[in-house]
Amino acid sequence: MPRGSSVRRVAEPEPQGVNVVRALLSEYGLKPNQAYGQNFLVDPNLIRRVVRLAGVGPDSNVVEIGGGTGTLTAALAATGARVVVYEIDAGLVRVLQHTVGG
Repeated sequence: MPRGSSVRRVAEPEPQGVNVVRALLSEYGLKPNQAYGQNFLVDPNLIRRVVRLAGVGPDSNVVEIGGGTGTLTAALAATGARVVVYEIDAGLVRVLQHTVGG
């Protein structure tokens, strides 16, 4: 970046790996709910690839169904996209509020 530039780069958050997801679920007393068919993205490389292939950016609107613990949500939001998440598991809504905010 040139000296004196006013452009700031926001660091992309590191996607949650398996240990972080397990810790979050444990902290909130949760387990994957088979009735909801829950699966959690835990491979940081896959998360980065999904975001890259989606081609989202600051002018994008994204609807995510089943935000889980928020790792994909955070990665999508880091592109500048507006992300709306639908999560039916009240326990995971609490986790999302903790990990990605409002």
